[in-house]
Amino acid sequence: MEKEYELDDRVYMCQWDNIIGLYTYNELKKEYGDTNLFDEPLNISFYSNGVMLDTFKEVIDFLENDNEIYSRHFIADNMRICRVL
Repeated sequence: MEKEYELDDRVYMCQWDNIIGLYTYNELKKEYGDTNLFDEPLNISFYSNGVMLDTFKEVIDFLENDNEIYSRHFIADNMRICRVL
């Protein structure tokens, strides 16, 4: 499936075990909204270079405002996320 993004879109690369995809936040909500990804509290934490966040929304907010978006990724359980655009 080929996707096109606008220059001002925030795009995230997400990996779950062997599944890798590019998503905007709205695409993540549409695709995974019925999973526990958006539950608060999630009962797991996201880690990245000394930063620990408790909710997926906190991760999205952090990545949206991070100046080092291309070198920062968060890991929680079997998920890895980073911002690529």
